[in-house]
Amino acid sequence: MLANARRLSSLESVGESLRTSLNELAEVPPDWLLGVISPDWFDRYVHRFELQRFPKEKQAQAAMDERAPQCVLDCPSLVLLQQVWNQHFERVDDVVRWRDGPLVPNAERVVSPYETDARESRKRATEWLGYKLHLTETCSEEESVHLIVQAKITAAVQDVEETMPLLRDLQARDLVPEVRLVDSGYVSGQVLAEHAELGIELVGPL
Repeated sequence: MLANARRLSSLESVGESLRTSLNELAEVPPDWLLGVISPDWFDRYVHRFELQRFPKEKQAQAAMDERAPQCVLDCPSLVLLQQVWNQHFERVDDVVRWRDGPLVPNAERVVSPYETDARESRKRATEWLGYKLHLTETCSEEESVHLIVQAKITAAVQDVEETMPLLRDLQARDLVPEVRLVDSGYVSGQVLAEHAELGIELVGPL
């Protein structure tokens, strides 16, 4: 499932996450924000970051000695901003610099400040930003109609991480199959053993 998100470069991801946080702060403590940022910030961050012409020279860094009020520290976008910056920056010998690439697993890497649960994923030759949809369908030979009994949207993590959670959902609704047919991505030695303990035959290519 595709996310409603544009693929961003590392620089665009950091800049747009900062712009998102500033927009939230402008609504929460506007007076405080006006006191700690310089006027050129408005010109720099009023438009989406990928539309900007990036400055060639280094920007002066202003020290902010005044501690931010609690309403600022509680803004969810600041937690997201810190996560995005940790993805793209590293500190080496007290010098902050760009990483060679986002050195975090895809399951943890934020790809958009507006679709915070969307992830980059790949299935064989298909790549996308977004989510995964897992479907369970009845397949009894005695039934003339096959029904979809489960449809679950998850983060774009490895399929095998959802094999047991999907089964527990079926158990809660008294829909546990005797034989469960799955794609290869849902099979591992561990989930085979867990199904065997429950008396369920798990069938899928290894």
